[in-house]
Amino acid sequence: SPRKVVVRIAEGAVSGRLAWETHDRRMESRFAFTVLQPPTIARITPSSGPPGTRITIEGDRFTNDTQVLFGNRSIPVVERALPKRLVAEIPANARGTADVWVINGGGRARAGQRFQVVVPASISGFSPESGRPGVEVTLSGENFTRATRVRLGPRWLDIVRWTPRSLTVRIPGDAPAGTDYLWIVDGATEARSAKPFQVLGTPEITRVAPARARPRQRVVVHGRNFSPSARVYFGRYECRVLRVDPRGTSIEFALADDATGRGYIWVEDGGRRLQSPNQLEVIGSANDRRKRRR
Repeated sequence: SPRKVVVRIAEGAVSGRLAWETHDRRMESRFAFTVLQPPTIARITPSSGPPGTRITIEGDRFTNDTQVLFGNRSIPVVERALPKRLVAEIPANARGTADVWVINGGGRARAGQRFQVVVPASISGFSPESGRPGVEVTLSGENFTRATRVRLGPRWLDIVRWTPRSLTVRIPGDAPAGTDYLWIVDGATEARSAKPFQVLGTPEITRVAPARARPRQRVVVHGRNFSPSARVYFGRYECRVLRVDPRGTSIEFALADDATGRGYIWVEDGGRRLQSPNQLEVIGSANDRRKRRR
């Protein structure tokens, strides 16, 4: 029209003033026209990491308006070294593997390698809390992989069973008695158990209290290095174990209904049979009641 001309910018054009000719006269625009070129990506580093990882995108034609996408999700650009470098941050709730894109007014570009979000493994607990060398311990948590390794203090443990939420390991047969933390190691990340695991030494009974008790009454064997699998006997009667202290320092048990007389307490634990230093007297048994009726 007499007042407007619409033109198409040719491929390969560069920024500059617009010029046109009419009636043998050449005219130029007052301001330069900026030709927006599509960005390019040479590489991204790193190509994997946990949520919150900052990735460096190297390429060309980045501008202040260039956006970065992880998959189809826009992520924040935290640093710009224009026109050749951007630093973007993977969001805290990002998961999975996706393409990395950069977009500006001239177009978009996709990185040659995808970024993988690696969620670090974590420990929520383990059981049992103590045991002798050779015992199996199951760790509970999240995001365990087949590459996850476990150590007790500085010592690596054999993994017996694996699932994404549990790992079963075996304490070495020559592990010394003592306590230390369990660690899971997955790549460059580590996580520690909230409390230590206790490797038990040789079990030992120091005393039994009370010294006189009724059938079904709770009695405590005091000592050290008792394991969760310890069994308790009064003479020929096996007693019901109610609780083994996680530190291995005591066993609570209940006398059998038909327990009678006086005798030693025996503890079977770790292939050993231990005798209490003092005897226990059962009072109020069925035999005692029969004697009183006579």
